[in-house]
Amino acid sequence: MIRTFIQISALWLTLISAILLVKSALRLKDQDMAKLASTYWDFNKASVEDITGSRADATVGSVLLFLGFLLQMINSLWPMRIDDFGVDCKGVIWGTITSFLIGGIGFFVSNYFRKELGKIGNKLKIATERNFS
Repeated sequence: MIRTFIQISALWLTLISAILLVKSALRLKDQDMAKLASTYWDFNKASVEDITGSRADATVGSVLLFLGFLLQMINSLWPMRIDDFGVDCKGVIWGTITSFLIGGIGFFVSNYFRKELGKIGNKLKIATERNFS
């Protein structure tokens, strides 16, 4: 059961991390691209929001990708017995549940960091307005 749990968890975590990494690259809409390409006299709020959001998604996605890789490495280095060649249904269920819980926490943390980094970006705007006024 443990080997199946590790294999299924590693597969799901790798998929969830790939979704987060792709989300960080593809979340930019056409309107946001136009705002990023525009010139501003002072502070480009759209640029900061996009960069901080992408950074949050990519950071959490990278951590989950490393966790999936680590589980795959543990599975590969663990000596196999003859009983390990079968797939255990309980291991599949628990691996799926655990992976989706970890993935859900990852999406929550990514959204939290996106909001917090956006607040930092707004503080940077206030600081630059003070310095140049």
